[in-house]
Amino acid sequence: MIETSGDQATRENALQFLDEMESRHDFLLNELDKLNASIETVLSEYTKSRQGADASPAATEIAAGGEMTGETVELSSDHD
Repeated sequence: MIETSGDQATRENALQFLDEMESRHDFLLNELDKLNASIETVLSEYTKSRQGADASPAATEIAAGGEMTGETVELSSDHD
């Protein structure tokens, strides 16, 4: 098979296109990694804040307007 200049140009265009697609793919993967790290940080902070709230029943009672009687006051939350 003999290659013509048109075939070579088509091949070069195809290779250039593939290189560009690979570059975009790598960029998007890096951006997704950054987004994932941000999401994990937010979830970790949220989990810590929820654990802190759950660890202090007396504070929960006071916040609910209850007295410190030792009884646990259940708070309803629309966030769960």
